[in-house]
Amino acid sequence: MSSAFAKSTLQLIAKFNDGQISTSELKSGLTAHHWRESRHVATTPSTIIAKINEEAQNWIMAGATKLTEIIPSSE
Repeated sequence: MSSAFAKSTLQLIAKFNDGQISTSELKSGLTAHHWRESRHVATTPSTIIAKINEEAQNWIMAGATKLTEIIPSSE
């Protein structure tokens, strides 16, 4: 994952957690970021979905509690 990608993902999640953007805006933004990042690497849709879920769980554990509204915790 590139540092620019990580920074833009962090910004989106922070805005969502602070209530500055809606769930649909977060999903659209993350989808666009993941698509741009993954088009440089041969991968399958299921791999991309697994990466998104893994990343979301990391953010939830780090305190982005509003993400649990759209992604269930893996606990």
